[in-house]
Amino acid sequence: SILKSNYHILKDINLIVEYHSEFKFNSLIKFKQRLILNPEFLSNQNYFVHLKNVNFKTSAEDIIFYANFLKKNSNSVGKRKIALLTDTPIQVVSAKLYKSLLKNNYQTIEIFSTKEKALEWMDINDISINNIINYLKNSL
Repeated sequence: SILKSNYHILKDINLIVEYHSEFKFNSLIKFKQRLILNPEFLSNQNYFVHLKNVNFKTSAEDIIFYANFLKKNSNSVGKRKIALLTDTPIQVVSAKLYKSLLKNNYQTIEIFSTKEKALEWMDINDISINNIINYLKNSL
């Protein structure tokens, strides 16, 4: 299965940066399992998820399946913010479905079209997000 995703944990600012360029949801589940096993992972870390380069070839059923996986593994979910960075209408639709399925008291999910607005919402300053995204992209 195809997975072109990477992550970087920034413990000092309580942030996980995820970069995705291509994935299928079964591969994404394996990606999340690997992330959760990382010793630097904490359940309350905020997420900055870069989806702008993903060509979503997915169904609502795939998103529902993935959301159910995350719900079943909710012991890995603490109170946190999740910023989803999107670009295309299909990315926005998929992100909105994901957001509606995972709405709860523990996490707040918002969808953004710019990195700056996402970081502002997360109250994160002085971070070179472009360098981190380029590093993750080039490491695939």
